[in-house]
Amino acid sequence: MTAKSFIPILTLVLLCGCFKYPSDRLVSLSDFQDTLPKNNIEALSKMKRLTLTDARKFALAGNPDYRSAQHAVSVAKYRYYRSLSAYLPEVNFHASAGQSIRNSHDLLNPPAGIMPWENRFSSQLGLTASLLVFDGLEREFTMLAARQERCRSQALDRNAKRLLLRAVAFAYYDAVLALEQERIAAADLSFQKSSLAQAENQYRNGLVSKAAVLNFRILANAARSAILNARYRHTAARNSLASLMGFSREDLPPQLELDCRLPDDRELIPSLEFCLEQAAANRPDLRAAVLLLDIASFRKWSAYSGFLPVIRAGAGLDFTAETARYGGYSVDRSHHNTTDFSYGVSGEWNLFKGFSTFNLVREQTVRQELARFHMEDVFLKAVTEVKDAYANYLNARGQVRIYRETVGWVFEQRALVQSEFWCGRETITRLNGAQSDLVEAESRLAIARIELLKAIIQLSAAAAMPESGEVW
Repeated sequence: MTAKSFIPILTLVLLCGCFKYPSDRLVSLSDFQDTLPKNNIEALSKMKRLTLTDARKFALAGNPDYRSAQHAVSVAKYRYYRSLSAYLPEVNFHASAGQSIRNSHDLLNPPAGIMPWENRFSSQLGLTASLLVFDGLEREFTMLAARQERCRSQALDRNAKRLLLRAVAFAYYDAVLALEQERIAAADLSFQKSSLAQAENQYRNGLVSKAAVLNFRILANAARSAILNARYRHTAARNSLASLMGFSREDLPPQLELDCRLPDDRELIPSLEFCLEQAAANRPDLRAAVLLLDIASFRKWSAYSGFLPVIRAGAGLDFTAETARYGGYSVDRSHHNTTDFSYGVSGEWNLFKGFSTFNLVREQTVRQELARFHMEDVFLKAVTEVKDAYANYLNARGQVRIYRETVGWVFEQRALVQSEFWCGRETITRLNGAQSDLVEAESRLAIARIELLKAIIQLSAAAAMPESGEVW
């Protein structure tokens, strides 16, 4: 081996040594951020208000988990296309060239055709084509299984979309709830500041003790603490929402407002029976489980093809050229060109393979039963999920009605107690209790209304309703 022959090997070694694996490249925050897709944050920055519909559109376009589910659909589609190739002929081109040099020694009465020295060069070009005629219906069932696998991947894609839209709605409503809680805490702070100013004025005039002033100062600080907690929950919810929307490198613009409007209490969801029927007809995960059962069935029938013969039709065209030089023979060279064309049908039938085909059929039969159990399990979980979501919806709707009525009463009570306190007919403890009741009732109403929206989203997702739980 010459020195020049080492050059390609040395180049290959150097290139392999300089290659940087992904695990070596992704070692810092900026490295990971550079691999993430760049979402259109400029378009989001131009918006003044982000509705739930807008947030869902951004999530469908930029969420990496959902985008991976979309690519899985493409993988299954191309696998299905590949299964169709079994119905087409297979065409191969082959070529070869070679040389052989032979020296014979100690020849004693050699037979005809044995030369002391021979140098032979030959080349061959060929084109062959074959077509599978029958393989026990294996390719048919393989194609059908691949087609159902494609449909199953589409169902899983829709299921990922269903879960993503639900997660976006939950994060969005968590942020809205935090805003509402901040508003309630700010109203409480305004009340405590107003009461504090009035208490300080009366304290200077000797009408109340300093305890009243300290009381309102303490409650004002408690309201400030509640405002900070609400702002933290709002920031956390916005961060979660931004991540679901695919904005992992950027936060949502601070000037971007969320839609805080809450719908009036109304009958938004039909009966439980209708929701169960919708789930049975539209749940993508249930559809994927049914398709998995189809796939297992096709694979079981494909296993029976091992008991049947395989028949192929083929044709081939070959061209061969050969040149030879001889030594110590009557002639010193020869040359010939040969063209061969052949066609025919071949078949084979495996009669015994150590019970391999028999056990394959048994295995696929068991896998079919496993797929059936999986489908039944998914169906039972879907029914339970719809029933739980419907019960949650009924509870949330009832809670909204109760707390809406309660807030009106508590607000009227607080106004009466406040008036009587400054007239000297009620204690400060009673006023604190009335204000605390109002804050708690407003907070519970806000939570109940958000929980109602979440319950609608949860039930709509569980029943796979076409509107996906949109309420405005």
